[in-house]
Amino acid sequence: ASGRLFWYAMKYIEGRTLQDLLDERKRLPLEEVLRILEPVADALDFAHARDIVHRDIKPSNIMLDGRAWLTITDFGIAKELAAGSLTSSGAWLGSPSHMAPEQCAGVSVSGAADQYAVGVLAYQLISGRLPFEAKSLLDLLHKHRYEQPVPLEGLCSGLPANVYAAVERALSKEPSERFNSAVEFV
Repeated sequence: ASGRLFWYAMKYIEGRTLQDLLDERKRLPLEEVLRILEPVADALDFAHARDIVHRDIKPSNIMLDGRAWLTITDFGIAKELAAGSLTSSGAWLGSPSHMAPEQCAGVSVSGAADQYAVGVLAYQLISGRLPFEAKSLLDLLHKHRYEQPVPLEGLCSGLPANVYAAVERALSKEPSERFNSAVEFV
């Protein structure tokens, strides 16, 4: 033993998670959804420009402080794209409720996988429910890969048509059919 001590420090964020807010309010008005998604998308695009994919965007990984400042947390399974593609076992890391179809399939992911998760987040914040619910993990993964969610318009009417179209496109099964960036989506 060398007697050296290794440690790391993290910023302390006084506040709560977006999941806490959802548990309290279930769904949010579009203006508030956009105020949340804009900095999330900006932060993800910043990471993507540096070849880093978060791979686990979900409400419990987004912190809101007392001034409504947002911080994306838990980069523990983030993947540096420059380091090489994911292995099949690595591709399963993440939260199945927000996991992109390509992530479910165990193939390499890009920033488009994070954009899909932001699409799931938008759907959830607007409608108060996830786009897919299932009784088993395999059923949930299958739905993300092959099924379309209940149209958002049917769950939350009265929003501009471009909102429904944008969320639908962000939830495209093929990464190439999504937006060029998370910011473009939002």
